[in-house]
Amino acid sequence: MESQLEILTTVSWVLLMPVGVLLVIVLFKLAFILHGVSEFWAVARYELYPTLKDLRQVASRAEILSEKAVTGVETLEKGVEAAGQGVQKIKGFSEGFAGGFGGVAGTFLKAMWETAWARKDKR
Repeated sequence: MESQLEILTTVSWVLLMPVGVLLVIVLFKLAFILHGVSEFWAVARYELYPTLKDLRQVASRAEILSEKAVTGVETLEKGVEAAGQGVQKIKGFSEGFAGGFGGVAGTFLKAMWETAWARKDKR
């Protein structure tokens, strides 16, 4: 019985040695992973947070500029509408003026033409 107990103890040690070595390797790898996570966290804290803060500021400023642009476009639209009405009035006035001037100019040119032909006939 004592020899069986010695064999069992020897086999247990033989099995526990690789398990212990593998456990040490796993703990070593875990330490490297924790170190990597710690470095990532430091990089995130000192580089990503300020970048995200700047990005938020840029987004808010872009929103403000967008609102100003929309307001400017609306003002321009109202100005164009008002100018369009003014242009219609000027167009009507100029058409009336052109019609009146055309009649006066036509009459003047006709009189000049007839005068010129009358002079030619007298010669």
